[in-house]
Amino acid sequence: MFSKWTSAVVGPNDDVEIPRGSQKTDWEVELGVVIGQGGRYIAEQDALNHVAGYCVINDVSEREFQIERGGTWDKGKGCDTFGRPARGW
Repeated sequence: MFSKWTSAVVGPNDDVEIPRGSQKTDWEVELGVVIGQGGRYIAEQDALNHVAGYCVINDVSEREFQIERGGTWDKGKGCDTFGRPARGW
């Protein structure tokens, strides 16, 4: 499981912008979970009350940022426009 920065999420027909210095841009299809209501210390039985919906995501990644530069997945998955839903939820 991983998260996307809010700047990574764009509309289903928006362009994906490849970041400067990108060498190994890749993509894969993922199931997106849209959180509709925030919270803390949520009991497991109440968790789905916080989900607004689901969608198919074109999950774009920059593998060099993510793997070869050392660090977390956020470096390669969190670039602006790198989370594009196939349709609305």
